[in-house]
Amino acid sequence: MMKYTWILLIAITAGLVSCGEKEETEDSTEETSNVVPLTEEEEAFKKLTDLNSKMVKSDLSTDVVIAKELYTAGIAFSDTYTESDLKADALELAAKGAEGSGYPNRSVTILHDLFTNFPETDKTPNYMFNKGRILRDVMGNIPAGKAAYEELIARYPDHILSQDAKAQIETGIIEMSEVDLIKMIDSIEHANAAPAL
Repeated sequence: MMKYTWILLIAITAGLVSCGEKEETEDSTEETSNVVPLTEEEEAFKKLTDLNSKMVKSDLSTDVVIAKELYTAGIAFSDTYTESDLKADALELAAKGAEGSGYPNRSVTILHDLFTNFPETDKTPNYMFNKGRILRDVMGNIPAGKAAYEELIARYPDHILSQDAKAQIETGIIEMSEVDLIKMIDSIEHANAAPAL
């Protein structure tokens, strides 16, 4: 009698397990059939984000070929999907690609157009700050970089990037060359170094 009880128990358990497996298969089939394919616009934007993720190499250098491709694809997206909610994001990626491929003037122009044409987005202060950063740090145009920072400060005085820009102006850091900045950092590190024993 005990032998039949074990066989019956195993049969019931096997039946329950197989039912459970069948339900999982049906559920996973249902999930697969509910996947909505990306639109052409979403596919084009996905291409941009994929390029952006590949632009910086593992050694933190920029892959210039991918940066150029990102710039070109971002502009093409903007021209093709003129009414897209993703247009500003695509142009921001195009600006990043332009800077990364050695075309800072194009990047500055795109960033300026972004904060002019999309003035009230959360990213507008970033566009303004990056314009100033590229003008100063990449192009070496300190007066134009400072003017861009001052425009940011006037428009968004409480934003953290405005505070950063203001600190650079007030401390004179914005006026320093890269060599002078390195010397200043070295002198601070030297002054803070522990005395030799």
